[in-house]
Amino acid sequence: MVASLSAWAQTQTVVNVVARHASIAQYSTLYVGEVVADGQSFYYMYSEDITNTTTVLGAAKDCLSDFKGGAYSALMPSVVGETGEIGLAVCSNSEYESMMNSNWTSAENAAQVCLPNATVTSSSTDNLFESDPDFAAKCLSGFLNEYDEADLLDQSGQSLEVSSVLGKLSATNTDVVTYTVEGGQLVKHIDRTVDYTCESITVMYTKAELESTPTGVVDINAAQPKTGARYNLMGQPVGKDYKGIVIEDGKKILVK
Repeated sequence: MVASLSAWAQTQTVVNVVARHASIAQYSTLYVGEVVADGQSFYYMYSEDITNTTTVLGAAKDCLSDFKGGAYSALMPSVVGETGEIGLAVCSNSEYESMMNSNWTSAENAAQVCLPNATVTSSSTDNLFESDPDFAAKCLSGFLNEYDEADLLDQSGQSLEVSSVLGKLSATNTDVVTYTVEGGQLVKHIDRTVDYTCESITVMYTKAELESTPTGVVDINAAQPKTGARYNLMGQPVGKDYKGIVIEDGKKILVK
């Protein structure tokens, strides 16, 4: 009977996702830093093990779109280094390249390198997924919104406790198909199990508050080196002849 169904009849389908499994193929860490100096906030990002080609970095950008007014999401296209490091100097310094690769896993470390004459009055580092419910909810909704509300499980079938941003590398569907007649119409029912292979970024939010001393002036407003490199809104490098909205040195520009 199934083989004789018309193509039209077989397209009247109801998909019920009964389970979603996730396995993590790659782990990395992204540090999003905030340095507060003389009442002003300045932002940087640092990672030793991700690049802008990874699927999960795009997921992290989406998750960060509302955090701190989108300050970190806006930084992403212009701060990815060729060797995998992400860094944005928080002060003007001719040794920017070496500083970018310093151990900026805390805002206090970055501040002490850039602003040696300032006093660190407080500092903290937290897993943003665990410390900010709105951030976590946004990440999960972005990952799970393709289907209905099925729990996310690990490969053993246990509930997966997510504590990081997940990016999909691949998804494999396993379907069990049945047919029913509903209201005189033949309906195809699919019970689907989805197996994701994912990348994971643990996003650590690190903050340091500084107080300038009489012998030092905190001047980090000119933090970013002006490279003139341009990127489209997808974070892809573009040439000078590219038309449309581009990001150059951290700012959006309309090129006509």
